Amino acid sequence: MSTIIKWSAAALCAVILFTVYQHHKRATPFSADQIAQTIASHSRLPNRVNDITELESISGAGSTVTFGYSVAQGLDGPKDRQDTEVTLDHQLKDWVCNRDPQAKEILADGYIIERRYSFQGGSDDIVVSVSKQSCASGT
Repeated sequence: MSTIIKWSAAALCAVILFTVYQHHKRATPFSADQIAQTIASHSRLPNRVNDITELESISGAGSTVTFGYSVAQGLDGPKDRQDTEVTLDHQLKDWVCNRDPQAKEILADGYIIERRYSFQGGSDDIVVSVSKQSCASGT
């Protein structure tokens, strides 16, 4: 019986702690910079994503958490840029809206997740982002 009481007390403490944390999270939301620092502290940067792409930075400002990538390949004109931007936008939305529960939680708290891609050759960066609204609307 004392074992049951001990485990019940531990379970009750865990529920109270979780409830207090959730209330605190709502009462004093984290800044995008704090979220970015937490993610970065659990990441190894730079981090090679594939043969030509490397995650170089994670930062936050305002309500946006930004992941900065470098791509060891240039863009071949406006059509290539447009096609690449559409593909990157689709990949981000698919990942965040459908596959990553932590990212969905960040969006649910009102933040925006952004990816900034810098390409070899100095072409302008491509920036794609997703918000809770864009996941809900599918755009």
